[in-house]
Amino acid sequence: MNILLVILLLFSELSAVCSFSHIRKKVEKIDVVYTWVDGKDPNWQKAFQETKTGYKERVVTDSQTAARFRSHDELKYSLRSLHKYAPFINHIYIVSFSQRPEWLLPHPKISVIDHKELFLTLDDLPTFNSQAIEANLHHIHGLSECYIYFNDDVFLGRAVEKSSFFSHDGKPKIFLASWIAPDAPVHGDDPAFEASWKNTNALLNRLFGNKARYALEHAPFAFRRSLQKDVEKCLPGHFRRVSSHKFRSPEDLLLTAGFSQYLLDYYGLICRAHIDSIVIGLKDDLEANRRALESIQTKKPTTFCIEDAMQNDSFEQNQQLLHFFERYFPEKAPWEK
Repeated sequence: MNILLVILLLFSELSAVCSFSHIRKKVEKIDVVYTWVDGKDPNWQKAFQETKTGYKERVVTDSQTAARFRSHDELKYSLRSLHKYAPFINHIYIVSFSQRPEWLLPHPKISVIDHKELFLTLDDLPTFNSQAIEANLHHIHGLSECYIYFNDDVFLGRAVEKSSFFSHDGKPKIFLASWIAPDAPVHGDDPAFEASWKNTNALLNRLFGNKARYALEHAPFAFRRSLQKDVEKCLPGHFRRVSSHKFRSPEDLLLTAGFSQYLLDYYGLICRAHIDSIVIGLKDDLEANRRALESIQTKKPTTFCIEDAMQNDSFEQNQQLLHFFERYFPEKAPWEK
């Protein structure tokens, strides 16, 4: 039976009535979606500079930093982790700016999707806002009902099953972090993630009352496509506004990494769970990096994330990371050259 939410008109952010799709208990196919960018691509760099030069909207302080768009071949090794530890995955979609990894062979299990295939309004492109891209992932043609979203810097550290991400009754699992998400007015110097959480909490507070909410783990995100479509129908204005921001904006919301999960959680359509996860930031300090990477190698968590927190992109740091990847995921996947 559909769950019908009757939202009073004073909640102007939402449609007057939101209807959520019935959840089928059986989880059959599970797809995976990645977002990926190669910031060294000359065509991408040209589009980035041209868009940046003529852009008039407000942006957050860290919206255009180089680290946000650097590639260290994380995608190659994240895909290796998927191949090794999640053989049940049906199909893999890599969403990108007209780019294809040079090491990726044609393979029936992988599709590379251009942003043009996702966005409902092509004037929103080109975009360099990951939150805008994430808000449109459920538009992928042919995407399965159940899917998991990976950032390209997120990896599986050991074997997982379908039940790692979906409950026995078919609900997506939400993995909460141990810290409370920011909940205060946005300031002009707030970084993107903090500003987006403040906006997300502000909207949730207006709809459901003031509550302390945990942030989400930087881990894989499980979704049901029908529910994501329903959430977009509930907030068409917000999805439209975030999609239109070509760079991260102080008005952005975490539509697919915060708001959607809590909205569905409040109405019993998602399942809170725990996942063993580690997040590290790769920095300019080689010794600190060594210790952080060794902790992953020793603990072998279910998932881990290696964020690029470097001021400079040095040969030594890249070699350090490559050595770690080749130790943890030495076997090539069948789609690699």
